[in-house]
Amino acid sequence: MTFQQQQKELVNKVIADLCNVSIYPNGLFPHTVFVEEESEDGEPVYRHYKLISIEQSSATCILECPVTQKQEEHELQEIDLSWLITVSGWCKDLMIEEKMWREHAISCLTDNVTASLEDVIDFVDSHWQNLLSDADNITAFNKTQVQPMR
Repeated sequence: MTFQQQQKELVNKVIADLCNVSIYPNGLFPHTVFVEEESEDGEPVYRHYKLISIEQSSATCILECPVTQKQEEHELQEIDLSWLITVSGWCKDLMIEEKMWREHAISCLTDNVTASLEDVIDFVDSHWQNLLSDADNITAFNKTQVQPMR
């Protein structure tokens, strides 16, 4: 896989995590982000914006230009990857601080796996890792559900 493909995969994984949050924690918005755009001379430049909100169903967001205070809808993938990761990490930190992570983890698993609520809660309480992506936690859950062959 090329580096560009790996980067696109990582962008998609971070966006999926951000869009999988049912209730964003207090203090997440507004958040500083940068978007690579083209200057008047055709040169790439990073423009500063404030991330105001995320629309999970469409993977879009509202960005505000701090200079003009104008708000516009953008795709999340337009945000520079390092800032997407920063926002995702801050979201996870705030969810831990506000004790929202467990509810998120249970909801994430129940929406994405076929298992009993008891099995989901047991995994969340003993194996869920907040620093991993939701997709990686789902994969880890599925590996624990594989029964050994006899």
